[in-house]
Amino acid sequence: MISNLSRGLSEKYDIDIVLNDDYHIDYPFKGRIISLELPHKLERMGMIYQVLALIKRTYILRRLKRHKKYSAVVSFSEMTSIANVLSGNRDVKTIVSVRNAIDMQKKSGQKQKLILPVAMLFLCRNADLTVSCSKEIADDLVEHYGLPSRKSRVIYNGLELSTIREKANKSLPPAGESAFPERKTIITVGRMTLQKGQWHLLNAVKILHDKGIPAQLIILGDGKLRPILEERARKLGISDYVNMPGFMENPYQNMALADVFVMPSLYEGFSNAILEALACGVPVISTDHKTGAREILAPDSDYRQKITDRIDLCEYGILVPVCNGDLKLTFDLFSKEEDLLADALRMILTDTKLAERYRQASLERAEQLNMEAVCQQWISLLEER
Repeated sequence: MISNLSRGLSEKYDIDIVLNDDYHIDYPFKGRIISLELPHKLERMGMIYQVLALIKRTYILRRLKRHKKYSAVVSFSEMTSIANVLSGNRDVKTIVSVRNAIDMQKKSGQKQKLILPVAMLFLCRNADLTVSCSKEIADDLVEHYGLPSRKSRVIYNGLELSTIREKANKSLPPAGESAFPERKTIITVGRMTLQKGQWHLLNAVKILHDKGIPAQLIILGDGKLRPILEERARKLGISDYVNMPGFMENPYQNMALADVFVMPSLYEGFSNAILEALACGVPVISTDHKTGAREILAPDSDYRQKITDRIDLCEYGILVPVCNGDLKLTFDLFSKEEDLLADALRMILTDTKLAERYRQASLERAEQLNMEAVCQQWISLLEER
């Protein structure tokens, strides 16, 4: 989002992007990179690192605000938001961007996430504005963390449609030819972490195979759960049908060629991967997680009404219940949620009319979330007095 916003807002504003370090800049941007030169080899999840980093961030931000005379400073993570507020300057608008539901982050197992409730109370009361990437997150902040509603705004993540489609179209097959002629293809994109729940998708693929649908699965991304996912695929007997190529600079090539995109996450903020799949015109299946999936795929429904025991054929995609997050491997008893995920996959992979309906729906929804409209919302917010 920072990459997209820097390019979308650069014609109207001069932009500085302040980062922990500038060792790897993987996304295109416009503006000036300011590196805090924090050590990149230390364990960044450790509390000692976080405290030292907070002190340095706060000091440098205070100095930058004083000398650069910014009109606004927007922060995009909890720890940087604390520094943004602590370094406050009455002449600089302080804007905190919240990317995930707070109660879900507390379950992530990271020690510093335990201070989030206190941190959010501090941020809510002292920031000029808080921008949430979903309505569900915004309502949670107002109802449970004391954020005054007058300080709350919602701006969805946006899509660089032209860029995504240009990259996706590079690999499209000639008209009338199948993208993967050997078998139906399922794709998911995301870091290999507990949050993303990819092992549940492996179980669902196993269920499909047992029902005579030998689909292949592509998992784009990398992370600490890779060995566990590889071992699970082997034990399930589907490793020949599972490809884990790691991080790709252009994931859209594979996304555009797949028969269905799946987001099996236990929780999200406002999933960019789902948005990108929509832009590629791929049918989307997602868990009905906190937060964002229902707002993307069923925008006219009530995000509070999460499904738990059925498949929901929504306007722009299919929602299934969130799986239980249990990493235990059982061969004789898969969960009810995994069975429903497998059934939703079967529907898309075997019903050509349904698949085509959702391909068209994906393209329609992507147009509604174009980055140009999102940037206009940010400009309106930055210009508020």
